[in-house]
Amino acid sequence: MVEAARNAASAPTQLALEVEGFIDGALVIGAPPADFAHLTKAARLFSFLEQPGAECGIAPAAGDEARILLYLPKGKRRRDYAFAIAAERLGQSGTLAVVGERSGGIKAARKALRRYFKDVHVRSVGNHCQLLTAHGALSGAVDMAAWGTQSQLELGFDIYGYPGTFSEGRLDEGTQRLLEVLELPAQGTLLDLACGCGVIGVWAKQKQPALAVTLSDIDHLSIAAAKETASAAGAGVE
Repeated sequence: MVEAARNAASAPTQLALEVEGFIDGALVIGAPPADFAHLTKAARLFSFLEQPGAECGIAPAAGDEARILLYLPKGKRRRDYAFAIAAERLGQSGTLAVVGERSGGIKAARKALRRYFKDVHVRSVGNHCQLLTAHGALSGAVDMAAWGTQSQLELGFDIYGYPGTFSEGRLDEGTQRLLEVLELPAQGTLLDLACGCGVIGVWAKQKQPALAVTLSDIDHLSIAAAKETASAAGAGVE
């Protein structure tokens, strides 16, 4: 039955399940929702993205976990932020396992992990995947302000970002071209879906103050960044 579950799971989860007992009572971060059913022995599941069945937010709530399984995030900044979060939670005695596909940068992650943990090893190698283990955290409490970015835009307000938020620290070309041609109603409602750092919604509110603007994103770090962008610009958005 266990073998059947492994075969149904993604390759990274199959590799993690091969480490006997590691998942039992562990905090699992960033697992694909399709694999939640195979991780029932974990103490809890956490995701930076809004996912039913998992604790969601910018960081997992404080707990007593001695082990964390981290699915390698996309992007170097989000990856390093996740490493820092894990180091803060585990301290000197806990163990972190990082699993990811070779095409997703797991090889480079091994080098980056050494900035946050003393001992880093390749524990398992599987079907185009690797599982790294790390012990002995080198960093302490995570300072969210230190991970944030603030950039000036020609739009008349600053953009705030956090690791992994879309177009962090800059105005991407697609958004810039959209704003050049976008026509806004004088009033009504506007939903900035997948808002990222909140550029479009904040710009729209400044152009048409009577608009009721809502910022929405599946990524909690993006929502945190969008709120800071809106607050600093004095834009009354939801």
